[in-house]
Amino acid sequence: MKFFLFLMAREVRRGEIRVFSYCLLLTHFHIYLECTTGQLAACIQRIQTTYSRYFNRGHRRDGPLFCGRAKSLGHQELPDAVIQPFYDGPKNGLDHFTMMPIMVT
Repeated sequence: MKFFLFLMAREVRRGEIRVFSYCLLLTHFHIYLECTTGQLAACIQRIQTTYSRYFNRGHRRDGPLFCGRAKSLGHQELPDAVIQPFYDGPKNGLDHFTMMPIMVT
């Protein structure tokens, strides 16, 4: 999970996204963010592809980790569809949860 956070922070440093909060679960993730460049698909693809390669190499496996496309919701849909998982928090001790933005120094 630390490497996934590193990849998100790298995109923040590049000025591609602003992350307001995130929730990393064992099987998926939620990110409340703003894309500052209009290249959201490319940004998420970089994060997912790089993390998948890292994970697969470390676990001697092959194939995608994430199935399906990333879902991008409009601001009107955020309270129920995206914000609620942040309030619910992680379901077990292995998940990572924060309401704070990623701090980049």
